[in-house]
Amino acid sequence: MAKNVLILATRYDAATARTFEWAEDLHRQMFRFADSCMLVDATALCRAGSSLNEAIQASTHVIFYGHGETDRWIALPGTGASSSLIDDQSVSILNGRNVYAGCCSSLAVLGGAFKKKCSGGEFIGYKDTFGFDDDNEYEFRRASNQSVINFVDGTPASRIVSDLKAEWTSLNNSFASGHLRKRPNAVQAGHLADLNSQRIATP
Repeated sequence: MAKNVLILATRYDAATARTFEWAEDLHRQMFRFADSCMLVDATALCRAGSSLNEAIQASTHVIFYGHGETDRWIALPGTGASSSLIDDQSVSILNGRNVYAGCCSSLAVLGGAFKKKCSGGEFIGYKDTFGFDDDNEYEFRRASNQSVINFVDGTPASRIVSDLKAEWTSLNNSFASGHLRKRPNAVQAGHLADLNSQRIATP
């Protein structure tokens, strides 16, 4: 079966400017693992419309990098309900897709709605804040992007979660007492990696 990957990423503040770079890096790597891969700047795609719908329907995997809330992925903040890219009301658009949400909190409600309303796909996300340290963002990018690649390459969601928990824990240890301990802001970076390990999950 062909693997067609859609990467949705936003960029409107310092954090999403960084994660958009993660998405660009992932896009460059993904052609070794998928039959096709499209990167879409989703900042302007508020409320799942026809163009977004068509892109999703042509995909087997949907990856999101940006900001999230418990019940939604945010396209552009400060615009009320219309700020949603996909929310718990429109989540059925993801039916049959494998979904990776590299954002804060959307597993909590959106992931549950996906499990209830969608079939034939898996959802990976974070049940609370997802964090990375600016001084050490490459390490967080590497771990996140590799987990997406493994997911697209066929590793089940449950294994992705267990492997990523272990990876975040290992990264925490590296910052605390290993080869990354002398990096700027190592203590904070390790703390964020540890929190990520506790929050990555499937619905």
